Amino acid sequence: MIAYPKMSHRVANHLFLLFTLVCLPSLSYGQSLGSPGDVGSYIDPESETPPAGDSRIASLQWHWGNREAGAQWLRLDLQNKIGRTFKIWMLAKSFPSADRTVAEDQIDRYIIEEERISPIEFTNANNGKVVLPRHGYWAHQLPRSSNDDEADFVFPRSISFLGHRLELQAVGIEEPIAIPRTERLELPCHLEIGARYDTRDTHGRNCKLLVNWRISSTRS
Repeated sequence: MIAYPKMSHRVANHLFLLFTLVCLPSLSYGQSLGSPGDVGSYIDPESETPPAGDSRIASLQWHWGNREAGAQWLRLDLQNKIGRTFKIWMLAKSFPSADRTVAEDQIDRYIIEEERISPIEFTNANNGKVVLPRHGYWAHQLPRSSNDDEADFVFPRSISFLGHRLELQAVGIEEPIAIPRTERLELPCHLEIGARYDTRDTHGRNCKLLVNWRISSTRS
């Protein structure tokens, strides 16, 4: 039997502190990432028969895709109460922060796909990095747990999304999501995008007219 030297409480505390400083930063805090193929379905628990013209979110499917170069794909499939659908794609190194400037370092690709429109990937024309929505919209564009006790769950039972509360209906496993071919929208650094990416820039010019000129012909 090998005899190990006794360890003082002071040494043990130092080793624990060393583990905390060296090992724990590599662990994922906050929302957990899912495994490829994981999918969670959420619905609005309120009225199933919305008034005419109600465009609030009715359902959300939360998909986890394959891992790629130290990051993982996430897709949100959304349907509002009048039947329109759209998708949000992200390739993220960790679950994105509600702080946009932090999230832009966590996300490698950001794609919006609307009905009958080719998926658009938003990039900075100067450096090729991802561009996320401005004007405070970003903080509400990712599902986040409504309950602090479930903040690290892959699929919390209740989430807040775009100001609405949605409840988990089902969890399943399916084939990992396929990444779409996109049109790359290269935004000049002075332009800002919002919920419908047609806001105005600092000079009061309509950005929709300007950004249409910067759509790259290169598909990714």
